[in-house]
Amino acid sequence: SKALDQSLVDLATDHVNAYYMMAVNNTSLVRSEEMHAAFLAAKQAGKVDHWGVSTHQNAQAVLDAAADTGWYSLAQIAVTPAGWYDWNAKAIQQGSQPMAALRPALDRARAAGIGLIGMKAARHLAGRWYGLGPDRLGDFDAHYDAAFLKAALSPFQRSYAYVLAHGLD
Repeated sequence: SKALDQSLVDLATDHVNAYYMMAVNNTSLVRSEEMHAAFLAAKQAGKVDHWGVSTHQNAQAVLDAAADTGWYSLAQIAVTPAGWYDWNAKAIQQGSQPMAALRPALDRARAAGIGLIGMKAARHLAGRWYGLGPDRLGDFDAHYDAAFLKAALSPFQRSYAYVLAHGLD
């Protein structure tokens, strides 16, 4: 509550639409009744409208836990056409299925009332821009059909268009 109150002061407002737990990878935190009670108190006080969770790791489990609770309106997830993105490894999560195969998990979250926001959809492609070696502009091409590959899009635009077409809001 103190952190939220200070954020509202810093933002020079008394209300925010979305209040997130950021960089969550532990499903116990997502399921924490104490955290949920704090959100509900802030909502009842008129300080927030929606509760969200963001994750750069363990996204599948975090998203499943959020859907199980029925408490969340938003989930910001690190996902690419090749699957879940692991921010710490700066790579596609080991063992992740491609995004097209993640659709049931995304649909389940949406059915639980969660709006899905993607992040890092093209991050993997830009190696040299972040000091991580050469760019990998074609790394997702195997996930695209021929017509999509012919579209007048940059590799970055293509990645964002693909994740939007395959389950993100």
